[in-house]
Amino acid sequence: MPAKPKPATQTEVVCPKCGNRFPLEATLLDHLQTQWSSQERTRLRREVRTEMSPEIEKLATKQARKLAADEVRESREELSESRRQISSLKRTVTTLQKKLPAGRAQELGVVRQHSLAEILEARFRTDRISMIGRGVAGADVVQTVCDGSGTSCGSILWETKRAANWQKAWLRKLKSDQMAGKHTVAVIVSDVLPDPDRPLVQIDGVWVTTLDVAGDLATVLRQPLLEVATARGAGARRDDLKGRVYDYLAGDEFTTRIISIVETAKRMRDSVAVEQRAFQTRWRERERQIESVVCDVAAVIGDLRGIGAALPAVDGLELPAPPVVALPSAL
Repeated sequence: MPAKPKPATQTEVVCPKCGNRFPLEATLLDHLQTQWSSQERTRLRREVRTEMSPEIEKLATKQARKLAADEVRESREELSESRRQISSLKRTVTTLQKKLPAGRAQELGVVRQHSLAEILEARFRTDRISMIGRGVAGADVVQTVCDGSGTSCGSILWETKRAANWQKAWLRKLKSDQMAGKHTVAVIVSDVLPDPDRPLVQIDGVWVTTLDVAGDLATVLRQPLLEVATARGAGARRDDLKGRVYDYLAGDEFTTRIISIVETAKRMRDSVAVEQRAFQTRWRERERQIESVVCDVAAVIGDLRGIGAALPAVDGLELPAPPVVALPSAL
């Protein structure tokens, strides 16, 4: 009975048919081990990449959705808080105005007069803007509307008011000044309005608005004056065109259109101002949050590469390739 073959050592290979032993060189053994390890690492990397890529994408999507939801919620809260603060400030201003001495109130009125004149001068450089001095009969500012050639096309009389309560007597006084100066249009610019919910209204032929709407109202009122002046010099049909333009200006349709245009512009300006204040704060916070997400993703990729995973290059997370420097040729 043949002897039972001894088990092979780590450096021998036993033939399964004849039982002969063959020595296994250390070099060949190291090569087989290295090849097996390389194949195993490749398999592990492929499995890790397949499993982790959806996780990374899911994490980034979840973070982005959370940031968007937080941004919408906080923007709404900031908008509500801004409206509450504006309402509180208006009440405070009204209370303080009631407590102002007469001399101080007059000084603030002069400041408001200069502010209105600066707004008109900045917007309408072809027009002539003149202020009526204190103690002189008339309103506060006269805007003479001029066309491109400098020809006068009419005038707008502006009266500024800084008071705690609305007074109907202002309308009668301004209409009297308008008739005395033969001005085309009359406007009162006041902090307090007949209807607090309407930033623009026409009462007895006099426009009433606030300072922040005055520039938009002047833009709308100037155009009919220019059109009337153009119709006045239109030749044989001058009288007919002038009459039609006048009828349009005096009609309810024109008044309704101007109120709608200016109120829409006011709402748009208020909305833009609120959004600017809210997003200036949110932009900085969102930059920090996005940077945190990018750092988290970079850390995950770094951890995977640290354990041997071969991940594809990601733009923004890789160092740029070193520049190729050409060696000088030998002389």
